[in-house]
Amino acid sequence: MNACFTHHGDGAFLEQADAKNLLPEVQPFIQMGGEAFIIDAGWYGAKQWSACMGDWRYSREKYPDGFRPIADPLKAAGSAFGIWFAPEVLNEGAPLITEHPEWVRDSEQEGYLQNRGKVLRMEIPEARLWLLSQVEELINEQGMTLYRQDGCNHESDLREGEADNRRGIREIQYIRGLYAMQDELRKRHPQLVMEAALGAPRIDLETLSRFHWHQPCESWLHPGLDQCQTYGTSLWMPGGSLVFYNQSTDNYGLWSGFGGQLSVAWEPSDPGFSVEAARRQLDLYKRVRVFLSGDFYPLTPISLEEAWMGYQFHRLDLKSGCAFVFKRVKSPQVMYPEDETFNLQLTGLAPGSRYRVHFASSSRDTTSTGAELAKGIVLNLGAPPTAELVIYQAI
Repeated sequence: MNACFTHHGDGAFLEQADAKNLLPEVQPFIQMGGEAFIIDAGWYGAKQWSACMGDWRYSREKYPDGFRPIADPLKAAGSAFGIWFAPEVLNEGAPLITEHPEWVRDSEQEGYLQNRGKVLRMEIPEARLWLLSQVEELINEQGMTLYRQDGCNHESDLREGEADNRRGIREIQYIRGLYAMQDELRKRHPQLVMEAALGAPRIDLETLSRFHWHQPCESWLHPGLDQCQTYGTSLWMPGGSLVFYNQSTDNYGLWSGFGGQLSVAWEPSDPGFSVEAARRQLDLYKRVRVFLSGDFYPLTPISLEEAWMGYQFHRLDLKSGCAFVFKRVKSPQVMYPEDETFNLQLTGLAPGSRYRVHFASSSRDTTSTGAELAKGIVLNLGAPPTAELVIYQAI
């Protein structure tokens, strides 16, 4: 759970978040079986979250007792406690701008910097060590066990004034320094969970090799888009690498995010919200996520306009896997036959083996051979939007 989605914030509950309104979220989160609770941007100052970056000291106004009242019960339950950083960005009154001006450079790039910020020069070892000291204080003193890194590229600033025969050298030095900082953090704290929140500009192979979870883009709470992003990225990235923020509790909406790291944007204080029902959904997610690192098979074409959407994850070593099938609301632009039923043809199974097949939406179990499952299972999901999650295991 990311705190910026609590209190129906839809990703924008940032500078409003404080100990008073986040503490009531912790115990329900633990009861649901949550594994990582993250405080996003805005924990470091009372102003707008984007105007206070570069002073990585927690706001004593928002968190008068520090983060321990939140971090300690999470640790006791075996859950991680995470804090958001944008290590390269310094804005307005960050002390480092006047204390060490030689470590920063101006930036005219829009976004987090808002045309008035500066960038930490990651190619300078002393600057990197300063940033590490800010992070380590929260690890050692405040119980942080998950490091969430955001940021943005600054190629235009890096290339300004470079000679033609040196073009790109400054950028290489800067990015190597960024990786060096990440590697040193991992070396010093090998158990630290490393989460990337960088979006598409930073989903490069080096970042993928250093961070556990990744956010595909600045879009969320859209089941159809989640399905397409799972499909598209699973063709070249390990399944389960992406974070999907999800405020749905129904099968269609929630299962749309089951193909990646699931971040629940639920509000347990809502009338009628069932912590037990939420826990059952999370238990189901934990049951299938082991398959996400296996082989990936598309079951339909990919498009937001498809009437049916489906894909399969298969673990050859476990002789098991799962398939997701979504029946969407009827679209005026149908690219796939809009039948009332869907013929689910599973791939990668041993034809002569027998499999126990579980249909999660109806809690129904059957037994079939691999050859029969490859030929197809006819699914009738009823009125859209609806979904089926099929889990199979060799007997």
